[in-house]
Amino acid sequence: MNSNLKSEFSFDEEKHTIEIIREFDAKLEMVWEVWTKPEHLANWWGPPGLPITVEKYEFAPQGIFLYSASVQGQSSFGKFVYHRIIKQELLEYITSFSDENGQTIRAPFNEKFPLEIFNSVIFSEQNERTTIVLRGTPLNATEEELEFFSKMSGSIQQGFAGSCTQLENYLETLKKH
Repeated sequence: MNSNLKSEFSFDEEKHTIEIIREFDAKLEMVWEVWTKPEHLANWWGPPGLPITVEKYEFAPQGIFLYSASVQGQSSFGKFVYHRIIKQELLEYITSFSDENGQTIRAPFNEKFPLEIFNSVIFSEQNERTTIVLRGTPLNATEEELEFFSKMSGSIQQGFAGSCTQLENYLETLKKH
């Protein structure tokens, strides 16, 4: 990672909200494209070392990004349901675990993890560098789910840090071509 680039993580206990601020040495147009095109998402989204397969992709309000990953021979699925899209400015979507048909299911690792997370990603560019501000908050979660989400914030930070590093490396690869 380029140490001159901004990389921050915070968790608001009161609002149960994760905030990640990450700067990339790439123009906004390129960063937007890798967030919004399935052929690019397949190259960086997800935990390091766990490649995903894009199963379904419809980039539009109410559209679905359904993906799978294989863990120890078992397939697991995740999805985004896009809500608001403002080109090169904002993405709002709900993430969840799902079955192969895109039906929302409980997290395979713990039933206390919130069923859905509302995410917003704000994109901005300055001096040919792009900054994203990603916020994630459980949606319609019980107190028990909110408490579990709070306890998982360190693991969630590690996961997003890994994805952002993969994104940074992928952007560098694209800039060379």
